[in-house]
Amino acid sequence: MQSRNAEKLLLAGVFVLGVFSAVAYLRAPSPIGGGGETVAIAQNLVRTGTYGNPFILTLPTGPTAAIVPGYPLFVALNMILFGESFRQAVAIATFVLHGFHPVLILLCARRAFGNLRPGIWAAALAILLPVFRFLPAWESMITADGLMLFYLLLIGSPHYLIGTRRLFGLGLLGGALLLLNASSLLVIGALLILRCVRQGCWPAVRNVLAVLAIAGMCVLPWVARNERVLGAGVVKDNFGFTAYASNNDCAEPALDQMFQCYQTHHPHGSVAEAQLMAEHGEVAYDRYRLQSAMAWARQHPERFAALTALRIVAFWMPLPSGGPFHWSLWVVTILSIPGLWRLIRLRLPIAFEMVAIFLVYPLMYYVIVAGTRYRYPILWLSLLAAGFTCDWLWSSLRHRIARTFVQHRLPAQPQACKIITGRQKGGPENRVSVPIG
Repeated sequence: MQSRNAEKLLLAGVFVLGVFSAVAYLRAPSPIGGGGETVAIAQNLVRTGTYGNPFILTLPTGPTAAIVPGYPLFVALNMILFGESFRQAVAIATFVLHGFHPVLILLCARRAFGNLRPGIWAAALAILLPVFRFLPAWESMITADGLMLFYLLLIGSPHYLIGTRRLFGLGLLGGALLLLNASSLLVIGALLILRCVRQGCWPAVRNVLAVLAIAGMCVLPWVARNERVLGAGVVKDNFGFTAYASNNDCAEPALDQMFQCYQTHHPHGSVAEAQLMAEHGEVAYDRYRLQSAMAWARQHPERFAALTALRIVAFWMPLPSGGPFHWSLWVVTILSIPGLWRLIRLRLPIAFEMVAIFLVYPLMYYVIVAGTRYRYPILWLSLLAAGFTCDWLWSSLRHRIARTFVQHRLPAQPQACKIITGRQKGGPENRVSVPIG
């Protein structure tokens, strides 16, 4: 009972520290003040009841699927409930999400490693280092927290049999995550596939198919809406024009290096691009700009390869121009490498889940403009690996210090000896004590 109460106090304290950490590192007004596409869609929803016009600051471009509907609907709900104070309401919700993040890291560590110590180190890194920007205009933190909840639900039943309630919970949570961030499918899919491989039996496959079916039913109305309104049954349709704005003659690896260039090639900042989208429709425009980006890559293979290589590096070790919010990710990445290697050698299941997600999830972000928020949904895995490294190093150091202390404090033990006897001819018997070993 006492240990359980202590754990509850620990989780409550970590939550409070997580919130204060977000407040402490908030150096500028909330980005929700501008809001970008998310706020534009939410305002359009409240004003007209339709889901569209994400680039209204440039031109009204009509119905959209450039952003999946989960977070814009949340922002729109806050607009209806709180009116002009919706920005403060969304900011408060984001602070709460920042507080839950290290708490969920602790819980994931207990399930993955069997104890809280690596999780305490990981949570400390998340709290003490400015690894997360405060971005209430984006769904990054709610996606990260949701993926940790999905992981906890999934591994909470180690046997291949999953209860009906847990099965529906996983499916509904998976569907909600897909409607918040379509890239969540890469994480959810990797976790489910690896569970099938580990269990290696038909009931496990059946459970995974059931979770995917329930998640798919959650997404189906959105896909049907896009088929009816946009003429294509897509979940999201912004990859093509994002790739085009990221790969061109003035392109650089990161957004803060090429902001003006990006804006002149993107409907958010270019009247010509927004007009082209409005004339041809969002899906057709996205496909057209994807072809443009591919054509540029074929015409400039060396430049495209260099941009891609730099973006791969920037995803894991962001460019120094971002200040402490980038340097702190260097610390997490460097610490996570030996931790991941040790986890693989120990053959813990989370090691292979980390490897699969780290290999698959970033692929699409290697070919578009680099930004730290793209990594936030999976940063908890890097923090867990980094926390495992810290715990391993601390345990090794503590044992070494204890061993040195014992050697200096304890009295020297008498060395075992053996007696060798001998007699010279005509002389007395001699006894010699010789240390053993």
